[in-house]
Amino acid sequence: YPEIARVGENLSRPGIVHRLDNDTSGVMVIARTQKMFNHLKRQFKERHVKKEYNALAHGVIPQDHFILDFKIARGGDGRMVARPRSNVLSLKTIRSVQDGREAITECWVEDRFSHTTLLRVEPHTGRTNQIRVHLFAYNDPIVGDTLYTQKKYIRTVVEKSVGRLFLVS
Repeated sequence: YPEIARVGENLSRPGIVHRLDNDTSGVMVIARTQKMFNHLKRQFKERHVKKEYNALAHGVIPQDHFILDFKIARGGDGRMVARPRSNVLSLKTIRSVQDGREAITECWVEDRFSHTTLLRVEPHTGRTNQIRVHLFAYNDPIVGDTLYTQKKYIRTVVEKSVGRLFLVS
């Protein structure tokens, strides 16, 4: 569709209305006209579009439903970071108070396996790497994630058998 060459806000990504994290599988929305691009962009911005993902997380998560609302910021190494909220503020905890932007991720357990949990995930905000960062901060990183993981999961049988990030929109 050569007509999309000048559609959008970024000419190197013509027509692309939203993004997916690297290595995430899923549906992309691409507009063929500037009018439709503006309309779709507004739909995403005003949260009229519901995004839903499936993720396989390390660990057996006991809750059937949970909401992660840790703020997300860029860390010193360039990766995104999130820390669970702390209600107790003291001289000991002041360094761990998380700055950053509000981020909300809602999760439902679809199935539990011996070492992993299949989740249905709905991000209510659109921060960079939000689902991956939230589940990593929750101590249940996504299977196959090479950026947000814990060393104990790097060479597990599950990681080797999946061979990629298990996050699908």
